[in-house]
Amino acid sequence: MAKRAAFLDRDGTINADPGYIGNPDDMVLFSRSARAIKMLNDADVVVVIVTNQSGIGRGYFTRDDLDRVHDRFRELLKKEDAYVDDILYCPHKPSDRCKCRKPGTELLDIAVEKYGIDMAASFVVGDKNTDLKLAENAGANGILVKTGHGEEESLSTISPCAYVAEDLFDAVEWILGGGK
Repeated sequence: MAKRAAFLDRDGTINADPGYIGNPDDMVLFSRSARAIKMLNDADVVVVIVTNQSGIGRGYFTRDDLDRVHDRFRELLKKEDAYVDDILYCPHKPSDRCKCRKPGTELLDIAVEKYGIDMAASFVVGDKNTDLKLAENAGANGILVKTGHGEEESLSTISPCAYVAEDLFDAVEWILGGGK
């Protein structure tokens, strides 16, 4: 049986977005993010982080630096007994025109294959229109959060959006409440 998933953008959705996080000390979760992810865990929803990390392609930090950031991210989640099933990222610059950079679906395709995910029953949650376009391209439900860039993005939403949430916690409550 195919599983339901929540594909979560990282910067601006789960954590503060100071720009190009290559230092673990710069990983700061929003206040209710870990609790929201724990709610997804408890509901047996596969949680996959899908994030563009062009800082690697631009030479701002290395893959090893990003691994340390993600180790810190996992530590912060673990403090509230939350976890993510996977973290998938695109290391390329926008000019590389790769298929893994959002709104391309390559990273979601990897997760679908790995975890047996039903895209029509799944959600992409993010703070940018590229996240909504990713949802549209993959046949998932898009949710825009008003954290990060979401407040200004909500004024110019160009892709279908199932819900506009105050933050990730609000989005997860909506998802687990049956999308109503």
